[in-house]
Amino acid sequence: MANVSYNNIIESVNSGIEVAVKEHLKLTNNETELSWAPEYFINVNIVKKLKTLSASYVNLEEPMGESWEPPKGKAPEDWKPNKRYDIVVRKSNNFPYAAIEVKNRVYKVSDREIEDFKRISTAVNSKENGENVFKMGIFAFYTVFDEDYTNQTEKKENILDLYSNLEKELKRLKGRAEVDSDHLFDPTPYTHLENSVWGGGCFILSPQ
Repeated sequence: MANVSYNNIIESVNSGIEVAVKEHLKLTNNETELSWAPEYFINVNIVKKLKTLSASYVNLEEPMGESWEPPKGKAPEDWKPNKRYDIVVRKSNNFPYAAIEVKNRVYKVSDREIEDFKRISTAVNSKENGENVFKMGIFAFYTVFDEDYTNQTEKKENILDLYSNLEKELKRLKGRAEVDSDHLFDPTPYTHLENSVWGGGCFILSPQ
């Protein structure tokens, strides 16, 4: 069984997204793709993969105040005790390791993506007792382009443009963290859904 580590967490998250893509097709007899599913469907499939990591603690909707608490008067702007991370992965010692935000139906850089970027940036840039609170923050997402007026090549280009725009905004909000954008899916046509192309994957922030 794999342990809790940077690469194993990324692999688990992307594997969970891929499973969600395939399982939703099965549920709907190849009639509709994953954007029709509630976002939680992706979360649950990601969590199932994360839980296979050795001695991992995986929490859904964990409040920031349970993950860490800044010194009085020094709380980051985006820290609110009742704000929640979609998923938190902890190591066997129960210390936080990864803060994960999940988004379905990402088509552009909107306020909801920016909010998630700020949340994971706060997570990886914050320290407690001189140590980074989280070792990584992940923005995990799914997108699909299925317009009748564009062909598959154009859809693939639109997804790559989306990746570029998301990365640009995340770099703007990253603080001192480093951005890893090497874990995105190649735009992939659906076999059973004519002219639909999906994408997504992970953007990762990690402390310097």
